[in-house]
Amino acid sequence: MKPDLTMKLLLGAIAVLLGLNLLTSTASPAMADRDEGPIGTYQISSYVVPPTDTRPNYMRGYYIVDTRTGEVEYEEDTVW
Repeated sequence: MKPDLTMKLLLGAIAVLLGLNLLTSTASPAMADRDEGPIGTYQISSYVVPPTDTRPNYMRGYYIVDTRTGEVEYEEDTVW
């Protein structure tokens, strides 16, 4: 009997606290800071080229492009 009463009291206290939290909440919409610095939009692409008669190994790599300026920010090729 005692654990049942303790559980009911704990759940009741939690319900009261959640209700008070709901009533006293003064939440406002979140406002994002505007940063006037350079902001890029990036696209990341990866690729794998299978072996051929002239190339015995796979070639893989990736590159990152700034879609705002069209410049390649980073590029890497490896052969394995």
